[in-house]
Amino acid sequence: MVVLMSNLKKTGWIFIVLLTIMAAWGTGIVLADEKAQILSINPVPELKSEKIGLPDQQMPDFNGVGRIEMIKKSRIVINDRFMRTAPGVEYRSLKGPQPVEKSKFHQGATVGYQLDENRKIIALWLLDD
Repeated sequence: MVVLMSNLKKTGWIFIVLLTIMAAWGTGIVLADEKAQILSINPVPELKSEKIGLPDQQMPDFNGVGRIEMIKKSRIVINDRFMRTAPGVEYRSLKGPQPVEKSKFHQGATVGYQLDENRKIIALWLLDD
């Protein structure tokens, strides 16, 4: 009788543990399905070192290229990477040597950027118009 009760207790605990694991695992799958999203990935345009709209200049050497996801006063997110702009950051376009308005830079725009020694953006180039 004592042996039977001892086996029943062990079996009961094993059963409870298995049910708990199954419930947690099942809930995790449901929660993961609710959060799952497939987002599109925009290709980065191919950059070539050729003559551009700047007189007698080649393509600038960028520290990085990507799409703007968020742009604020002195903060910018490009390809999921948060960065800060340096004071006096230059906003440029490949169409000509003149600086362009910051308002031309918007979410989804493809840009190239140059960084200073503090990893702040000193020049932001608009690569698509």
